[in-house]
Amino acid sequence: IIGIISRTITRNNKNFVGDYQNYLDKIYKVGGIPIIIKPYSYDSLNYLLSKCSGIIAPGGDEYDEYDKYIYEYCLNNDVPYLGICMGMQIMSDDLKKVSNHHNTSHIIYLNKNTKLYDIYQVEELMVNSRHKEAIKKTNLKISAISNDNIIEAIEVLDKKFIIGVEWHPEDLDDLKIFEYFIKNCI
Repeated sequence: IIGIISRTITRNNKNFVGDYQNYLDKIYKVGGIPIIIKPYSYDSLNYLLSKCSGIIAPGGDEYDEYDKYIYEYCLNNDVPYLGICMGMQIMSDDLKKVSNHHNTSHIIYLNKNTKLYDIYQVEELMVNSRHKEAIKKTNLKISAISNDNIIEAIEVLDKKFIIGVEWHPEDLDDLKIFEYFIKNCI
């Protein structure tokens, strides 16, 4: 069971849970059972987290108070965590604004001594990009950077799978990171 953290989206003064169909499809294709996590209390959140073999923190415009809690839970319990865009930014408290990484695609450069390199087995990877903020600096392992030195991926080396990526693999024709994630959830 893979928990996908919900994001509240406000349009026309109405709140609703975002569209996660691409995440659901990718997780299902690689053998997982996806569920949406929308807690109403920390008790309900702890119950949901205890049922999950892994967590995906998707992108979004702003995160809820429980997002950091979920990340810390995954760190403390060695639960696989895939942070995508804002889900990666949650892994750091030191962000900066970027203007040239929104609605574009570009090449990133993978660090050979990382799990991300183990997943893709290439030094360069073309990714999509739609983020307006990026991690300024981090104590975590930097797995990939862009040609303008934006941190594009980070990971925690001493855990099964805790990786953050700035791009949106759920929107690409690529299952590699999801397959590797699922293998570590078993």
